[in-house]
Amino acid sequence: MGQEPPGKKRRAKKRGRKSTRAAKLVDGYLERKPRKLLESQFEEIEGVLPYQRGVYALYDHGELYYVGIARTRLAGRVRHHTRDKHSKKWNAFSIYACKSTQAIEALEQLFLRIARPSGNSQIRSLRSPDLTRKLHQRARELRKLLKSQLH
Repeated sequence: MGQEPPGKKRRAKKRGRKSTRAAKLVDGYLERKPRKLLESQFEEIEGVLPYQRGVYALYDHGELYYVGIARTRLAGRVRHHTRDKHSKKWNAFSIYACKSTQAIEALEQLFLRIARPSGNSQIRSLRSPDLTRKLHQRARELRKLLKSQLH
């Protein structure tokens, strides 16, 4: 067996497991921060974001009110909501900075479909099939099979 050079440690191999990594969608975030922080430290918030695009959420006393995306100027997009039709309807925010524009759009649609926040009026369809019809078809087939076995 060969000798390891002095000062170099040998790594133990993991047996039977493959190294798997989940896709990294979010590259940095600020979660459930008070609106006052956005108003008082806007430049600092912009400065710490690794990317200027991402998904954001607005909260009204702890309840999700609105979900949106920003392809540019993420913190600026959230700050804009302090002066638009949503301005009086939220008091906290979350920001999730993302590298991928496609990930941003997919995350927004998923969040909207799951949470159905009151401030969002439009929910687009997903690009994947709704499996409800398939589920009903399988249930009918199973009932038919069970019925035929009983007779």
